[in-house]
Amino acid sequence: MNLATLQFRSVALQRHVTYSAILPEAQAGPAPVLLQLHGYSDDHTAWLNFSNLVRHAREYPFIIVLPDGGASFYLQARPVIPFDCGTEDFPLEQNRRMHAHMEKVGLAHAYLEFPGARTWEYWDEHVQEALRQHAAVLK
Repeated sequence: MNLATLQFRSVALQRHVTYSAILPEAQAGPAPVLLQLHGYSDDHTAWLNFSNLVRHAREYPFIIVLPDGGASFYLQARPVIPFDCGTEDFPLEQNRRMHAHMEKVGLAHAYLEFPGARTWEYWDEHVQEALRQHAAVLK
């Protein structure tokens, strides 16, 4: 896998932003792009530094872009918002309320709960399934 980091001025955010990208080794022609978002207190390097995302991504032919969203919540980033939460995670009740609100207002999303807490081990385990789901959609 190849890694790239790019910084540019965002007109929308009115500031310089940085993102990292995981690029497939041998990709002929255009490749699908997957946005992998970081947590509230992290930046674009978190998935690279604290998980095995690069290793997990090797089998997929898409570009994974890791934007630095600052302290935003990305709610307008995707048409369907998938998210999950560990049942021992401190924001479990907030995630359940968000899920209920999204259902109430008809916002397309997928919400799941799994045993675990807010750890890189939890996220590293669950990002593998997310990659498989994205690969199926991006074919």
